[in-house]
Amino acid sequence: MKKSNSTKKGKEKSNKPGKIERNVLDLLPFAYYDTSNDCYVLDDNSCINLYQIITKDLANASDDEKEMDCLRFAKFYKMYLPDIKIIIMNYPCNTQSQQAYIRHKLEVRKNPVHRKWLDIALRELQYLESHATAREFYLLIFADDTTLFQKQELQLQTLLNSSSVPMIEKISKEKKESILYKLNNKNCIIH
Repeated sequence: MKKSNSTKKGKEKSNKPGKIERNVLDLLPFAYYDTSNDCYVLDDNSCINLYQIITKDLANASDDEKEMDCLRFAKFYKMYLPDIKIIIMNYPCNTQSQQAYIRHKLEVRKNPVHRKWLDIALRELQYLESHATAREFYLLIFADDTTLFQKQELQLQTLLNSSSVPMIEKISKEKKESILYKLNNKNCIIH
């Protein structure tokens, strides 16, 4: 019996993980942001970039518009061979500018009927900000190097933005950073 107890203690000591010292730069493969191509270059010289998918109100769109969008995305999926990833993120609804405008109007207006409706509108905006979220869609593309990235970006623009109604748009560096921050920090709230 004593022998088995000593082996259990030995196993418990060997199962404890050693101290691992890592920092974020060891875990994330980003090397730098290439300003000439507006993309991130990774440690292995491959590139990634984010684009925002322009959303539409499908409930009020005509059947022809919906069909055209489906056909354009089907053509994109057939012709664009490199890997892509579609990212969907929820952001809190920001109504601060509208609330500031209504507060300003409340200070200026003297008519009690107008003030009543402005007060209702202000409460609705406050409710929306605390309970609603805005959903945004992003397209993430990958390339093996910068020259291949430029070709893929041209193909992407040709397939999705060739008509009068574009389907994607470029994103600023700051917004890309906030998206990547949110993807790597799931518990954070981005305003």
